[in-house]
Amino acid sequence: MKILRKLKTQKKPIAAVICCGLLIGAAVPAQGSLKAKCRVSTNNSLWANEAAIPISNGASGSSTIVIDTSTKYQVINAFGGCFCEQGAKALKAVDSAVAKSVMKELFDTISGCKFNVCRMPIGANDFTIQTATLNRWYSLDETANDTAMTSISIARDKIYLIPYIKSAMVFRPNLKIWASPWSPPKWMKVNDDVPAANFIQTPKMLNAYALYLSKAVKLIQAEGVNLYGLSVQNEPYTVQSYPNCTWSPTEIRDFIKLYVGPRFTSDLVQCDIWSPTMNNGDFNNFNVWLSDQGSAQYIKTVCFQYEGQNAIAAVHAAYPNLTLYETETNCGSHENNWAYAENPTFQQMQFYLTNGANGYMQWNMVLDQSGSSAWGWAQCSMITVDTTKKTVTYNPQHYCAKHFSYYVQPGAKKIKTSGTFVNQVGFKNPDGSVVVVANNNGTSAVQLAVSLGTSVINVSAPAHSFDTYVFYDSTSTPVAPLRHMAYHQSQEMVKVTQSRNGISVVPLGSVFSMVMVGLDGRVKASLSSNRAAVMKIRTNEMAPGVYFIRGMIDGKSSTATVHIQD
Repeated sequence: MKILRKLKTQKKPIAAVICCGLLIGAAVPAQGSLKAKCRVSTNNSLWANEAAIPISNGASGSSTIVIDTSTKYQVINAFGGCFCEQGAKALKAVDSAVAKSVMKELFDTISGCKFNVCRMPIGANDFTIQTATLNRWYSLDETANDTAMTSISIARDKIYLIPYIKSAMVFRPNLKIWASPWSPPKWMKVNDDVPAANFIQTPKMLNAYALYLSKAVKLIQAEGVNLYGLSVQNEPYTVQSYPNCTWSPTEIRDFIKLYVGPRFTSDLVQCDIWSPTMNNGDFNNFNVWLSDQGSAQYIKTVCFQYEGQNAIAAVHAAYPNLTLYETETNCGSHENNWAYAENPTFQQMQFYLTNGANGYMQWNMVLDQSGSSAWGWAQCSMITVDTTKKTVTYNPQHYCAKHFSYYVQPGAKKIKTSGTFVNQVGFKNPDGSVVVVANNNGTSAVQLAVSLGTSVINVSAPAHSFDTYVFYDSTSTPVAPLRHMAYHQSQEMVKVTQSRNGISVVPLGSVFSMVMVGLDGRVKASLSSNRAAVMKIRTNEMAPGVYFIRGMIDGKSSTATVHIQD
């Protein structure tokens, strides 16, 4: 069971956030109360301080962007990246305060990138670690033919991945995680190996793999990770020397329809099923499992790797109500420079968000100075940690991503934009503000006329820059942020109800003993059948953070997680 509700409702102030834009079709504050400021990033001045911009009545810029807020498209609800072992290892090489500052820059909801949805692997991916005791190509069950999954374990993930995720949850307690396997256990594949090759397409193995995924989700959730989505396969069209497994469209359809979907239903797995992260741009391949009601009934999100871009517009047109995520930006070859941030990073973000994507994921958030994968391909990352010099570098890709995720709020809608300046994309936020993120990728500054109704800002977008312009109503009174509470449990063993001040937990059993503890291990509340029948938790009086409700109900263990965030 998942609950995500606002415990208060407050009227939001009117504001508008724009990167190079002209706004029409929306209410505009009186010119006397309308103010403007800007944020610009160049290679020599990354994430410069916001500066006030005067408002005039006339346009002098040679380029324009026209924003039509009356024409709205898809909802935008996710920005993030991927947690990989090598990122966690790199952060362990620097002082803990430095590592914490990196996570704050990625996840803090005031000054950071405000990432809210991120990815993790199930088993090995191409950025796992090889040591004398850790095998780079691992699964969660290495016991051959263990179709009952008696040996499944996430002990390996407790070393790097889960602590890495929890270090992010310090700043974003309600962080959502989705997962995907790069490969099933090798004994389920025709080559008996993790890289390359096909899955053994027999009912016995397909049933076993569905059980593997079901158990994996529950084990990860039991550690307090808000795992809410599972993509059934990373890049099913890849045959490489890193973990992967090829699946045909009909095999994907039947696996979801006949095995994973029914297994998650029967096991009461509280996690959505997502499509493979498709590295193929042929709409017909998507349509095999989207047009089949048996498989489509289970698929809540369709995933596109950067190689799937040719299909997203067609999928969005055919299935406009489905959530679509770009799940891995172009990985590059360790360029980590400004040119790479402009193209492909900005260009792909603009393309996907313009063509129907509801969210966009970077690839590695953090890597060491080599950027090397477990099989030798050095790739890009948002942040580089030099494990020798003990330094941290925020690469241009980081700031490109931040120009979107910092300003575009979850629940924003893509809106129509036009004009002579084309490297831009616009959004309208839930609080009424409007955001346009733009990139001047030319070698000369561009003079822009940015208009909001009859009010105009005449600005200069520097050569090779990301530019953000903010219009806001200076008479609006800021309000305190709303408190959010996200809740999920590993099994349906308690009933949870919410009120204005908190939650009530009622065990579904006659003999029980439960405690609520924080990440520090301290008990915040307790309940036992010989004292009371309800645990009442006043979340409005608790510090933001992650809390666990653990105990025994009629002889069975129960674990639940509560994420409280202002």
